[in-house]
Amino acid sequence: MPTYRLRTPIPNTTASELYAWHARPGAFERLNPPWDPIRVMSRTGSGVETGVELELQAHVGPIPLTWRAVHTEHEPGRRFVDEQRSGPFAYWRHQHLFTEADPGEALLEDCIEWRAPFGALGAAIGGVQSRLDRVFPFRHRRTADDLARHARYRDRPRLRVLISGASGLIGSQLTAFLDAGGHEVVPLVRSSNARGRHIPLDDPEAIDREWLEGFDAVVHLQGAPIADESWTDARKQVIRHSRVHPTAVLARVMGELKRPPKVFLSASAVGLYGDTGDTEVDEAGPTGDTFLASVGAEWEAATSPARDAGIRTVLLRTGFVLSGLGGYLKAQLPLFQFGLGGPVGGGQQWVPWIHLDDHLGLMHEALFDDRYEGPLNLVAPRTVRQFDFARAMGRVLGRPAFAPAPGFAIKLALGRQRGLELVLQGQRVVPAKAQALGYRFLHPELDNALRFELGR
Repeated sequence: MPTYRLRTPIPNTTASELYAWHARPGAFERLNPPWDPIRVMSRTGSGVETGVELELQAHVGPIPLTWRAVHTEHEPGRRFVDEQRSGPFAYWRHQHLFTEADPGEALLEDCIEWRAPFGALGAAIGGVQSRLDRVFPFRHRRTADDLARHARYRDRPRLRVLISGASGLIGSQLTAFLDAGGHEVVPLVRSSNARGRHIPLDDPEAIDREWLEGFDAVVHLQGAPIADESWTDARKQVIRHSRVHPTAVLARVMGELKRPPKVFLSASAVGLYGDTGDTEVDEAGPTGDTFLASVGAEWEAATSPARDAGIRTVLLRTGFVLSGLGGYLKAQLPLFQFGLGGPVGGGQQWVPWIHLDDHLGLMHEALFDDRYEGPLNLVAPRTVRQFDFARAMGRVLGRPAFAPAPGFAIKLALGRQRGLELVLQGQRVVPAKAQALGYRFLHPELDNALRFELGR
């Protein structure tokens, strides 16, 4: 029977800390490879104790498969085992092992015994060995990176955090990251039928202020998508209102609380700078003269009631977040996989990108470090031109990346203003504040960031 085994020393942690991280609910989502994610459809029980059953949805190519597994063995602080009850394998038994290694270091080990249906033919068709060789190095790297972030503040009390936009790309991963770190996360949701706490941000008088008392931090990520629909006058009003009004209401209510949060992280975007051309801009850069710049300026100004009330307020000026789960990278990926990617509109515009894990890392720092306040550029230290971004995608995927997309075609497809502001214009943004405060980027180089996120 084939056996896959991977051992990795995890520095600055103990076996019990390593086990605890894996046992918390957010760890499963953090360990999911973005190029081949597995969804939890249902779960009986919590944690990794014996008897906990999970129903998962996996994929073989485009074909969805149901996978039912159960935890069959469990030694707190040391190991747990899950086995397939039904699913894509003829047999699957996965041991998760955590042991002490050198002082200040623990050993993470995954040991998988498996057998594919139809023997060697099934294993070859399913590419089982190659998938394991991609997935588990990713999981071990992600584990080490996340634990290193949490270790920086292991002696600080765990936080109680309210997050709006918790179902989005950034919000869902921030929730998982904080959950796995032992923090309490409460989603703020738009609908009373959704999972989480419904807070009517369109009606400040209807908000339960007593319930809002006592959160350590509020992270506000809510806002209507800007790329999904044509920018009619009505749609532009939705984009503006969905950002400015809820932010103003939330900031006002927090400022009126008897026990307000210590820190308020509020979403913003590098679009606030407009089209910078070849000029580098840091957090002191001027506001541009585009539609998105005006929205960004009003969005940030709406946080002033919280800041005036003495709540440390951080304005998250986000660039293009690289994640295989969604956003800029996922939208670009199909074209490049088919060899149809290339320079857009000449490719000279700057792409202010950031890997998802560095976005989470900067938010985590901002939650704990009082030096983070005011505007914060969430971009990698090496912004690239769109032409260079396309070439990097081609290198990583092993595909040609020369198919041009002329500017006039982009304007025809998206509309002139949307095409200009979202695709043809750029911002050469630098993360001056993060670098000055000593933040260490996990993925400062584009090629390595893409390889990690795409499993290459």
